[in-house]
Amino acid sequence: MHSHDRTLLSRLGFADPDKKNSQHDLACQYLADREKVQSIVLMIAEKMQAPEESANSFDALMGTTYSAFEVPIEKGENQYKTTIGFVDLIIFASHHPLCAPNIFIEVKIEKISIGDCLCQLTLYDSYISKTYSWREFPWVLASPWPITAEEERMLWPRAMHVQLGDEFTSFCKNQVIAESPRI
Repeated sequence: MHSHDRTLLSRLGFADPDKKNSQHDLACQYLADREKVQSIVLMIAEKMQAPEESANSFDALMGTTYSAFEVPIEKGENQYKTTIGFVDLIIFASHHPLCAPNIFIEVKIEKISIGDCLCQLTLYDSYISKTYSWREFPWVLASPWPITAEEERMLWPRAMHVQLGDEFTSFCKNQVIAESPRI
């Protein structure tokens, strides 16, 4: 059984149709690119109508960042440890993720309802706040499909949507096979 199948999220009935979709992984790689991170930071700043005191956080995210893929959200310890789910991508402003601004990104390749997305993000938030006490930015929901103005209003202020467009499609088509050693 795959670890994604044993999460609290899956037991609550939120099956993840993207877990075996290679485009999901490509979308995470694409969004972790420095230029894409900077674009997302600017979109968030504009959407939030960021006050002056947030400038340092945005500057930190525009500078040196690193990414983590499929980060588990867990609760409990030892034999009581349970995996809630996996954050697809976290962009950290520094190598000290617990004390720096972070951007949490959820990628959906297969179309699902915005309500289901909100349930997932709300569940994640209830556990993330215990680990990442500094989460001042909304989630980013990235998908190849557009959303309606009403769905956008449903998401905000918990999350904002970015649509993966033609540049992402081109990125997927131009993947180069690695020259891995053969044994």
